Amino acid sequence: MLIHICRARRLLIAVLLIIGLIILFSRDHGIPERRLSDGPEEVLNSTLGFGKIFVVNLPERTDRRDLMTLAAAVTGLDFTYIDGVRGANIPEKVLPPSPREKNVNWSGKTGSWRAHMNVLQRIVQENLTSALIMEDDADWDIRLKSQAQAFALASQAYLQPLQNDPSHNLASLFPALSKTLQEDAYVQELQNTPATKKPSTTSSPYGDDWDVIWLGHVGSHLPSDWTSRELNSNHAPLSLLTILIPNDETVADKRHLKRHPFADRIDDFAARFEPHTRVVHEARGTAGIQAYAVSRRGARKLLLKFGLEEFTSSYDLMLRDWCDGAYEGERPVCITTQPPLMSQYYSKGGSDIHGIGGGYFKKSGSTYIRYSVMLNLRKLVARRTDAGLAHIEGLADQWPDEGAILGHAPDAEDYLNHDLKTRSDPNSPNYGNHLSPEEVLQFFEPSEDRVKAVTEWLVSEGISASRISRSRNKQWIQFDATVEEIEALFYADFHIYEHEDTGTVNVACSGYYLPESVRDHIDYITPGIRLMPEDSLVQPQQKRTYEREVSPKDKQSRWRRHLGSDVLIKGRLPFANKSPGKSWSGKSKAVAGSEGTNQRDGAEPEVEEPEVIPPYNDCIYSVTPECIRAQYDIPEGTKNRSDNKLGIFQGLNIRYWQGDLDRYFHAVAPWVPKGSHPQNNLVNGAIGETSNRSESGAEAVMDFQLGMSLVWPQETVLWHVDDPWYEEQHTQEPLIYKGYFNSWFPFSLYPAYNQTGNCLDPECLDPTYPNSNPGGYDGPLACGTFEPTNIISISYSGSEASLPASYLRRQCAEIMKLALQGVTVVVSSGDYGVGSNRRDPPPVGCLGENYDVFNPNFPGNCPYVLTVGSTEWRRVESEDDEGDEGDERTGRGGRGGDDGRGEEEGRGGGGGDDDDDRGTKKPNLDQLQRFTGPYEETATTFFSSGGGFSNVYPVPEYQLAHQKAYFSTLAASNITLDVEGYHGGRTDYETIGSDGLNFNLEGRGYPDLSAIGDNIYVVHRGHPVLMMGTSASAPIVASMLNLVNEERLAVGKSTVGWVHPVIYSHPEIFEDITKGENPNCLSRGFPAVKGWDPVTGLGTPKYPKLLEVFMSLP
Repeated sequence: MLIHICRARRLLIAVLLIIGLIILFSRDHGIPERRLSDGPEEVLNSTLGFGKIFVVNLPERTDRRDLMTLAAAVTGLDFTYIDGVRGANIPEKVLPPSPREKNVNWSGKTGSWRAHMNVLQRIVQENLTSALIMEDDADWDIRLKSQAQAFALASQAYLQPLQNDPSHNLASLFPALSKTLQEDAYVQELQNTPATKKPSTTSSPYGDDWDVIWLGHVGSHLPSDWTSRELNSNHAPLSLLTILIPNDETVADKRHLKRHPFADRIDDFAARFEPHTRVVHEARGTAGIQAYAVSRRGARKLLLKFGLEEFTSSYDLMLRDWCDGAYEGERPVCITTQPPLMSQYYSKGGSDIHGIGGGYFKKSGSTYIRYSVMLNLRKLVARRTDAGLAHIEGLADQWPDEGAILGHAPDAEDYLNHDLKTRSDPNSPNYGNHLSPEEVLQFFEPSEDRVKAVTEWLVSEGISASRISRSRNKQWIQFDATVEEIEALFYADFHIYEHEDTGTVNVACSGYYLPESVRDHIDYITPGIRLMPEDSLVQPQQKRTYEREVSPKDKQSRWRRHLGSDVLIKGRLPFANKSPGKSWSGKSKAVAGSEGTNQRDGAEPEVEEPEVIPPYNDCIYSVTPECIRAQYDIPEGTKNRSDNKLGIFQGLNIRYWQGDLDRYFHAVAPWVPKGSHPQNNLVNGAIGETSNRSESGAEAVMDFQLGMSLVWPQETVLWHVDDPWYEEQHTQEPLIYKGYFNSWFPFSLYPAYNQTGNCLDPECLDPTYPNSNPGGYDGPLACGTFEPTNIISISYSGSEASLPASYLRRQCAEIMKLALQGVTVVVSSGDYGVGSNRRDPPPVGCLGENYDVFNPNFPGNCPYVLTVGSTEWRRVESEDDEGDEGDERTGRGGRGGDDGRGEEEGRGGGGGDDDDDRGTKKPNLDQLQRFTGPYEETATTFFSSGGGFSNVYPVPEYQLAHQKAYFSTLAASNITLDVEGYHGGRTDYETIGSDGLNFNLEGRGYPDLSAIGDNIYVVHRGHPVLMMGTSASAPIVASMLNLVNEERLAVGKSTVGWVHPVIYSHPEIFEDITKGENPNCLSRGFPAVKGWDPVTGLGTPKYPKLLEVFMSLP
């Protein structure tokens, strides 16, 4: 009650203050009678009251010039085109002498800068009083002229002297901000502002005293975002003033006004103002130059500042900083409006400038523009007369007040796409400003109207309100009911089905019905239609059986397996004797590549426990943490923050054994104390550690041996998913539960879909909790119970083709939500080159009738994960030694599968002399002791590091220039691929390859970067072994990023989060890998070349350069 009283008092004070100000206006300056019809008539001309409207357009983009010309004609505007400029054609000597840091986008930024300087030059040369400058992909409402007229009236009220007191303006009437005067007192409706002097006929109808008017942007801070930080006697009144234009029908309803990407508060604009309100205020932190006007004075200032003195960043960011007063001298006068009058128009399909993390729009449209001229262009051109140009009858409204959206504008995921870009772009003022999980949820939370409609329907059907609740993620309405009530509610018959082979129990119905009043509000119901991907289902204790037919062409339902760890056992090393440093003695009885499971005598070998298990002295033959540190210049860790633990993901019944960790640390990482182990974050009944040495999983022990030794004294966290029942199902064939990662996403998120299992279809069936099967986990759900670690390393992957594209996109969207929270997800790229695991699909892991179509991997195909490939090390041979290196490398032992269940692939044991049992060839020890690197790195040869182009995700913006450069380099180097590509992703896996084409030329390319992945020294089940695979590379890169986070957090900065925009802008971080390829699918695969390539990505990171770049960012 006290809170309500206090709020009431604040409201009363605010009301009294506003009334007092109105009385003040009335007494001293006349009754504030201002009508929108009083707006200046000059604004209604063909240039909106400006001297000219210039449009910047590259001459070769005739399509855009045609589009803009038509759009101008049907809305009564007149454009003057200024040719865009190619940055590569601008000589260095003409640039301003200011220092600047060049990156991969520098050419484009230089061209944009020069084009805008040319416009300013033209304005100054022609002595125009003002001009509007637009990009050639702008969009506007067909009612733009009336919008501009209302805005001009507001800008006059904001800028001009008072009519009855020319020595004052509106802002001067306000007292200084104090504890008793709330910020809202500086917010005035336009019709309540006092009359002002009309602008001079020699200036602009928008006012006499301004430099820049921002009419089209992607975001701007509201005055309340900076009042508490900045109050100074010269600027505080003007910077605080906000003028409202209420009841503006051209403004979309507040439910469509999502967060501006650079605002400080989520949905602040929609929350603060009444629906259909436009605001005019000082431009602060404004980004994007879709449309901005300059006065004569402003053009001269800008041409001097940025044409001759400063060129340090992209022009839009320099203009923002200039308006913010970041440069010396008198602060310019810049004003803007929200929502903007103009926005960027994007066409359906791929884009070379938009869609960070996607580069693709599912629909055409523009944000905030209701009756878009671009979307309605065909109808506007078809009109018989230009009379009544602004009439909206028969036209499409992108953002209607009521009913469904017509399908033109981006959905919540598109908003988050853009929002993530602004938080991850190194040139963005919002860089590193991550969201909380609750803020992410707000984007996906259904409207209260929908919730109310569904709840009222349930109550009307007899489900009392006390039995109804909402899930923590706000996406689910859940209720308890009897079977009879549910069957009556959904007009369905529910049964318990039992799989006759596996004994899996399943509650499902053959179909259900929903009334039209709620049908559009409900995605799906669980339990619902949920059946196993087999022909026969039996349920002996129920009234009837439901059988699902499976088409013999349904390859996805017949594929046996789609997911595994990306690790291969290469061969065992011999034990040491009791004297460290001397020659080795003893033999392993295991066959190489078997992970100790295929013994010659069928029993586990009896071996003497070694005092020390040493690696080879030469890192080229066995890679230890010290080798990795030396090669990549990684320092020893010194910090240990409780909020910066390295997360490592495990599953598929693969667990670590503490004995392996202790032996490893004793042998090669003595700085890690004995007994050190990860923190176990166990999801849905998972069991993270085994006490049985024979159950130790190679993937798990390798990940933690590498990760813990590289980040120590930082700690690690094990993320282990699924109870033993489901883990066993994941390792059996036929594989029923193909869905996998959805058990993991809820641990730190409240996903936008089912927290207890998403996909109900056989091709992507998810585990469901509580698990009613024998021994299944039926405890509390893990949704939102764990805080995510800043870095999460995942060394598991599968075929992109084994799951529906829609399912993959939804999983990728969940990773995007983690990225918005500042979490970096690092994933291995796979060990089968341009294909996938040979059982995924059988027989060889490639697509097409002839098995020659490339088969990309997931989740490395997702543009929000950092995908890591593998390299191998080679020493730079002297002329005398040339040719010997191949004989001295470790022998080619057979390849283990997922934790030893895989079969050997015919590469032989490779040993000689005394080495038959361990599959390795012993090198010359005297030579090895003299050589410890650094080494040349190439693509792997003992296995084929995964890489290629996704069929599901188009090329993202951050990678576009690199992909173009890759294919250009191939052509310039006369390198011809032995395959051909097609344009656009293909997910019809029944017909793919029928035209003889093999891969997507326009897909998201992977990997992003690489690290060593061959001859990795590991202790597994008590034995020293050499392992290979991208599984090793992922935790190495993850460890490096975790160390970077440690340094950033130590100085008060945020975590690195989604790193792609940064690393692709700074290829100098990496050692470029130019040798090797990744064969599979009857092809040599792709070759590694200079620059990014789909074999090793950008290359291997050098830690000092990586740290330097990220520490230079906010």
